[in-house]
Amino acid sequence: MLDIPNFSDIKRFNQIINCAGKYGLVHYLEHMHLKKPTAITTRKETDPVLLRKMLEELGGTFVKLGQLLSLRPDLIPKEYCAELSKLQDKVKPFAKKQAQEIIQKELGPAGKVVELEELVASASIGQVYVAHIKGKKVAVKVQRPGIKKDMEADMEILYFLAKRMKSRMQSSIVDPVGIFNEFKLYTDKELDYVNEAKNIEQFYANHIHTPIIVPHVLWPFTTSKVLTMQYIEGKKLSEVGRLTVRHKKEIAQVIASMMFKQIFIDGLFHADPHPGNILLESRGKIALLDYGIVGQIDEDLRNSLIGIFTSVITKDTRSVTKYFVRMNMGQTPINTRLFHKDVAKYFMKYYDTPLKYYNLSDIFNESVKLAKTHDMSLPSDYMLLIKAVITTESVCAQLDPSFNFVETAKPFAKKLLKKRRSILYFGKDVVDKGFKIKNFVEDLPDKFDSFMYEIQIGDSHLENLSQDLERLKNEIDFNTSRLIMGIVISALVIGAALTIQAGKLVGGISVVSLSMLLVALLLTLDLVFHSVHKKIKG
Repeated sequence: MLDIPNFSDIKRFNQIINCAGKYGLVHYLEHMHLKKPTAITTRKETDPVLLRKMLEELGGTFVKLGQLLSLRPDLIPKEYCAELSKLQDKVKPFAKKQAQEIIQKELGPAGKVVELEELVASASIGQVYVAHIKGKKVAVKVQRPGIKKDMEADMEILYFLAKRMKSRMQSSIVDPVGIFNEFKLYTDKELDYVNEAKNIEQFYANHIHTPIIVPHVLWPFTTSKVLTMQYIEGKKLSEVGRLTVRHKKEIAQVIASMMFKQIFIDGLFHADPHPGNILLESRGKIALLDYGIVGQIDEDLRNSLIGIFTSVITKDTRSVTKYFVRMNMGQTPINTRLFHKDVAKYFMKYYDTPLKYYNLSDIFNESVKLAKTHDMSLPSDYMLLIKAVITTESVCAQLDPSFNFVETAKPFAKKLLKKRRSILYFGKDVVDKGFKIKNFVEDLPDKFDSFMYEIQIGDSHLENLSQDLERLKNEIDFNTSRLIMGIVISALVIGAALTIQAGKLVGGISVVSLSMLLVALLLTLDLVFHSVHKKIKG
């Protein structure tokens, strides 16, 4: 019996079902009880090819879904990833008159000065025009009319399919509903051009003093459906004609350095730096296009990445294992002994191998393979990062076959390592950990009180334990504060010793060093005072 709910757009649901039948993929629908079993038909093409063709025909939301899945080799087989990466988000453009009407409605009176000219790109969510505002050349991105409503209808159907698929899956490694939620998050962001404008602004700030050009946003002419930015003259790298060998090498170096700066220094990276999104500006500089989807790297992930990178170079497989396990977001416990065995087995091929022969793409792909084998769940931004790095490495290799990607990454990794070993970073790390300990201790009485409430009916003798724990909490809290203070004082004294002759000197001792010693002395006096006060009071 078929169980199909009432969708707000049942016509679209039937279109999806019929399209799956057209491309011979009904066995998926039969598995989810969405279609009655049919006779097996002979097919000339593989499932990945047929799936790609089906998604292309359905367009819009489904093309976007396929593109996202192509970035997730940890979720789907690599042959599907390879095929879905060929998806092209190209659709028939809507009329310029419609675009002008949308601009007028979104911008109000300000929209009257926007004069659209040449259409330069058309995709499922929007299209881009060259335009003029009071004689100034700009680029204007206009959202396709009705696209939000269409995508919401598709999302309703996709959510139903994800839930149905999950209920019929035996494996817990892949979560269709989780994939849907991740996809919806990306799509919601892409449908809001203000979000993309904010991304552009952040990239602009990060690249002010670099050879990379990022367009600035014209906020008075930007809304959730209209994005107006600086127009950059140039040609896409995919459309550039012949270049000298020297110029190609220079471009490859700039692109690779850009990516590693974004990863190791900024913590914000362009998720898809393919040749169509890289512009060779008229003065020879490099410009980045399309900031709809970007990846973010928080401090924990960045520390794991730098740890993995340096451990791979030093061939420290135990540390590689440790940092990978830290990235695991799954609930299943990892057998670290077996995982390390597989890590060591893979990296054996790099023993006694010069750095220039390291293949970063292979290392990243192997990390995904290992994670999949050991039921690990990796952060989605890590998967975006893999795609970005592999794409960048491919672009650089096409420009300069002898280009060494790992060597380019070393200065950025060393800079981050140096920062992590600084006294300021050490002090910050100590304070952060101290606060975590303090918060944990402060939460203990509340948690224990809840526990006590549950069991006090069965055992009244435990009543006094809460008071004892409160006293214990106060004692631990005080000792933790003293420990943190002591570590900070030690760090200041060490810093003073290291900078004793650095900068301006007073009596043979630097001002920086004297300042550190003075702060350390004041903290020591405060520590002694509170210790004596507590002893007298207690």
